[in-house]
Amino acid sequence: MPRPIALSLNETWDYVLKDNREDQEEEQTVFHLRALSLKQRTKLQNMVSASSGDDEDTTVMQIAIGDRSLYSCEHGIAGWDNFIDGEGNEVEFRSVGASASRKSLEVIGSSDMAELSNEIVERSSLTKDQVGK
Repeated sequence: MPRPIALSLNETWDYVLKDNREDQEEEQTVFHLRALSLKQRTKLQNMVSASSGDDEDTTVMQIAIGDRSLYSCEHGIAGWDNFIDGEGNEVEFRSVGASASRKSLEVIGSSDMAELSNEIVERSSLTKDQVGK
């Protein structure tokens, strides 16, 4: 069984969206992400509900995907570099305390936000075997 590791809640890591990785490095948008705290991870877990399936041996899990993406990005995005709007202007990252502002999050596309959310949630529960992958 993989050994769990302690999360570094004060550290960030850089992430480039999968569709942007083939671009020249100077054209890539780099998102600075951070792990979620215990309270934040618990709130995400509470967004999952379970119910019985068609038979008594089946459980159906339902996840509020939009809420999950918004919440994890709000608390897991610490900033970005080289995020450009349609006119070629760099988009300023804004925060409210330690969280990304809703105004900042509104400019991220839905599929990009889902990818960022998945990365944040995944990295918020790493095991020793997953470090560096």
